[in-house]
Amino acid sequence: MRNFINKFGIHLFIILLLTAGLLIWFYSRPRPKPGPNVNQAFYVDEETSEESVLSSDEIPPLPGKDGKLTVVRAMKFSCEGGKNPRTLYLLKYTPEAQAKLQSLLADSPRRSDVITAGELIRSPEPHSQWIPSISSQAEAIRTFPDCPSGQMVEVFPQK
Repeated sequence: MRNFINKFGIHLFIILLLTAGLLIWFYSRPRPKPGPNVNQAFYVDEETSEESVLSSDEIPPLPGKDGKLTVVRAMKFSCEGGKNPRTLYLLKYTPEAQAKLQSLLADSPRRSDVITAGELIRSPEPHSQWIPSISSQAEAIRTFPDCPSGQMVEVFPQK
């Protein structure tokens, strides 16, 4: 063992020093902040106002805690780069569109036509009416308000 250390000691010392340096560098560098998770979306129960995060592949309305179809997607936006998001509108599908979307493959060319024809939106204000997303009233609901502090961005759940 003594011969080994005499023969390779400096090499071992350098390897250990480099390994320690790499470990210190690796564990001391700043970690990137988790970004938005576009595979998930915000949902809200219309009866309880309880918010949740579910897969963006879900096709609302979904059953709430009482089994009624009351959980809808909440489309959130922010004027502050993602901080202090607010719900701009709620989204769900007609029962016919929901059934067709559930039967179609995710990459089906017919999917966008079914979405366009069966998508309903409404203001997040209580008791507002559901309207087809292709109507002029819907366009007014989806219109972004002016952002005095910058540009409005859609907000997704964080990873």
